[in-house]
Amino acid sequence: MIIRIHNWGADIRDRRRNKRQVPSTSVDVVRDINYSNSNNPQQTLDIHTPRDTKSLGLVINVHGGAWVYGDKSLYSHYSDAIAEHGFTVANINYRLSPKNKIEDQLTDLAAVMEYFADMENIFLVGDSAGAHLISVYLTRGVSPNIRAAAFKCGVFDFTMLRHEIRWYMRPFVPRFIRAATNKGDFLEKYSALENMNLNFPPTYLMTSRGDYAKFMSVALGEKLAEHNVHHKYDEYPRGRHVFHLDIRRDDSKKSVQNMADFFKKHIN
Repeated sequence: MIIRIHNWGADIRDRRRNKRQVPSTSVDVVRDINYSNSNNPQQTLDIHTPRDTKSLGLVINVHGGAWVYGDKSLYSHYSDAIAEHGFTVANINYRLSPKNKIEDQLTDLAAVMEYFADMENIFLVGDSAGAHLISVYLTRGVSPNIRAAAFKCGVFDFTMLRHEIRWYMRPFVPRFIRAATNKGDFLEKYSALENMNLNFPPTYLMTSRGDYAKFMSVALGEKLAEHNVHHKYDEYPRGRHVFHLDIRRDDSKKSVQNMADFFKKHIN
């Protein structure tokens, strides 16, 4: 029931935000490409391509939503904004919890990577739970064509999330974790903090003072520094969790610009 109420409220908020934004006039979009062998709409992606300019590389966007909610349509304007900086964007869906678990979602991300196996310059970006999925995926081995990653308002460790999230969210977090994991799972195996390694790619970290998961970005930044992983940390003075999805905001535009500049430095 708690998850259904969360999804209902989040859907109203997110679709209201989307309706206030307009598609880019300089980006072409091809929608609903199946990246797996199924006909599941949760295993599809949209391609956003900059018009009249050669693409600099591929950015794969993994949406957030506490592992139980969300889809690529809510990230369409954000994907347009990234494409305006010269990148092709694969804006993906993946199978959601509680029907599916994190391992299924990681399998979907791996299938997307296989779909684009011939691409030379690949960059990964995710926010919230999407950042978590990418971070866990990257601790398990990095494809040589992944040049860098970006995490915006990310979640990176379940144990820290349960104990350090703001008090009014603590009753809900265990429900999301139970929905996304199998009974008996060791939560440490889904922690980028516990499983960080020297093969982690260059990383752009972004959060804000009003982000309730800000402590996670700080902790990951410290872990990246400990492992000598090249990274950049940006903290914005205004905005709440995933504020960057409203591309009408100046700070959202700035966050996309900063991320794109970081990626451009790592093009092969």
